[in-house]
Amino acid sequence: MRYELNRFHSRKNPKRYSFEGRMKALSFGQFHDTFAKFMLIKDVVAHTPKGDLLLTDHLWINLPSTFVARSDLRAGTHVGFTGIVTKYKRRNGETDFTIGSVEDFTIIRTDVPWNLLSPEAVV
Repeated sequence: MRYELNRFHSRKNPKRYSFEGRMKALSFGQFHDTFAKFMLIKDVVAHTPKGDLLLTDHLWINLPSTFVARSDLRAGTHVGFTGIVTKYKRRNGETDFTIGSVEDFTIIRTDVPWNLLSPEAVV
C-alpha cells in the first residue's frame, strides 16, 4: 500500500502536498549524527484535487526542529501537515517512500478518548 506514495514522488520537480492521519507515537533519538524527532502516523491520507486518497496504514515522519509536543497530543489525535514525498533505500536494498520536509504541522482534532479500543472511540 505504501507504493501509492510513488504517484506523488517526482525527483525532477518535487511538489508539496497536504496530508493527514492519526498520531500513534512520538520518538526522539539519533538520526545521522543529529538529534531528531519522529512521529508514527496511522492511516495517512493525501488531499488531491480528485479527492482524498489513502496512502498507507502507517508511516514514520521526521518532524522539523521547530516542532514542540503539546500536552493534548496523544495517541489517536487527528493531525495534518504538508510535505514532499521522497524515495530512499532500506537496509535490505528495497526502494521505499516517505514524506520529508514536513511543514505546517497542525492538530485537527484532539477530542479522542484515552482508550482507543472503547466502543465510543470515533477517530
